[in-house]
Amino acid sequence: MLFVISPNFFLYGANGIRSGLAASIVLFSFRYYKSYKQYIVLAIASLIHLSMIVPSVFFIASKYIKTITYPLLIWIVLLLFSLLGVNFLAVLELAKQKEIVFNQDGLFGEIFVETYKSLEENLN
Repeated sequence: MLFVISPNFFLYGANGIRSGLAASIVLFSFRYYKSYKQYIVLAIASLIHLSMIVPSVFFIASKYIKTITYPLLIWIVLLLFSLLGVNFLAVLELAKQKEIVFNQDGLFGEIFVETYKSLEENLN
């Protein structure tokens, strides 16, 4: 009866199981801390569920980033983008298309206006 009412129910359950399995494997990778085996186990976890790429990348990056200043600044900027509803990837693509160099002369004003206009056009 459940499959007749909601045929996607099984797929969501299987996705949750795969995600949990991959997260468990990421935690298991700490058994091989400071060994090349840890990277292999992280890669296997990422192949099981792609959402484990994010913690794997940040774990590897944490070995090279020793101060918290820049990651915190990036997090705050991305949080503000999220609150303002700005698509960060669209901003980067727009900057790439226009070959805009990041400077201190108010670059973001032009990009935000154009991004807002394109979002407004897509919504209408």
